[in-house]
Amino acid sequence: MKVIDISSNRILPKNLLENSQIAATLKGILSQKTLIQMFPELVDNIDDELKAVNGEAKEAVKNMMMAVEEPQEEDDGMQTGQEETEEEVE
Repeated sequence: MKVIDISSNRILPKNLLENSQIAATLKGILSQKTLIQMFPELVDNIDDELKAVNGEAKEAVKNMMMAVEEPQEEDDGMQTGQEETEEEVE
């Protein structure tokens, strides 16, 4: 008796645009790993890709925190504590 192995691919759409639209719709519903698995033509190693995505997200947060913590310099020609009055403007 001959054994036939039938396998099915869970990801039916082969169109990259269609896959990306589906992934965007399912973001927050499915895990990042599952979404990345939808792109085997782009990603060889899913775990490495997850590490890269998480590293980029951490770097972005770090950069935002640094930007918020930097002192804001205002250069409007006035010294600190000095305000214009109506008399000075006229």
